[in-house]
Amino acid sequence: MALARNLYAPADGRVASRFVSLGPPRNGSEQAWWWALPLVKHAVGYQAALTAEMRRLLDAWQPQVIHLNHLTYCMTCALLEANRPRGIPTIAICHGTDLLDARADPGHRADAIRTLSQATVTLFPTSAMASEAAALSPRTAERFRVVPWGIPRVPVAPARDPEGADALYAGRLDQNKDVATIVAALSDPGFGGGLTVVGTGPERERLERLAARLGVLDRVTFTPFVERARLWDMFGRFWSLIVSSRELEGFGLVAVEAQAAGLPVIYSATAGISEVLGDSALAFEPGSPASLAAAVSRLRSDPSLRAALREAGLTNSARFDMRRFRDSVEGLAAELTSPSSPAAAGRR
Repeated sequence: MALARNLYAPADGRVASRFVSLGPPRNGSEQAWWWALPLVKHAVGYQAALTAEMRRLLDAWQPQVIHLNHLTYCMTCALLEANRPRGIPTIAICHGTDLLDARADPGHRADAIRTLSQATVTLFPTSAMASEAAALSPRTAERFRVVPWGIPRVPVAPARDPEGADALYAGRLDQNKDVATIVAALSDPGFGGGLTVVGTGPERERLERLAARLGVLDRVTFTPFVERARLWDMFGRFWSLIVSSRELEGFGLVAVEAQAAGLPVIYSATAGISEVLGDSALAFEPGSPASLAAAVSRLRSDPSLRAALREAGLTNSARFDMRRFRDSVEGLAAELTSPSSPAAAGRR
């Protein structure tokens, strides 16, 4: 049994799994709760109580493998501490936001290093992320593995002409996602058309003020976060997807999903996503509205380029199959629980 759950699709019965998480309250305060969580992470008594609960669950469930979803989450820290005397093999999964957290905050940095040091194996979706983590914790790099993430089957949408359709951004609204660069690019005549922003985060109000100041608010539609299956259904309304991250985009799942739906993708050439998309999408200089506007203008005015990127995206997205990712993780779990593995031997 693995203390984990496939968040994309129901388990297929091959592995008995349990999932545990800190769910936000459902009283309308989700956004405030989510962004305030790091402030209470190390509050007196909080982590100790969470660790005690993890000890209880591990005793009750007796998992053979523990999956640690994110290097710096409260749950990861609690599970590692609860598991210390048990020695159950652990598979940590790095998402990219954890590495950004470690860059910005000494407490998160210490948590990330602790997870990298204590996890049996840590998985990274790209070699760029593994390299950054190796710089953070060099002595643990021999236990890193690069396993690209996967997506389920996404419905292919009909190609849309830029005339009469918006470009799309979908994701968190935070500083690293840098949607401000897209909003600023709208004021360039080369951009043309409108933008739909699907997502939630602390930058929402600032983005609205920026759009108003630049005189483009009437060309931006803000839509709250939607579940992934709903987003896939929405892809057919747009002519392209823009990914604008400024520092690091660990993998770019939404970009691969958009490619699988047939949308041409324009992306900021940052670490991680550049490895995933390469020439199958159109890159621009991170943080540069002028570079983004030039890329949008080029793609809007060239139907043959749009068609070529649509085909290239369909081909590229086919490399990242959820079943392949799941098989890789299940194979690793079987390896770690094999009687001949060092991890299993250490528990005897």
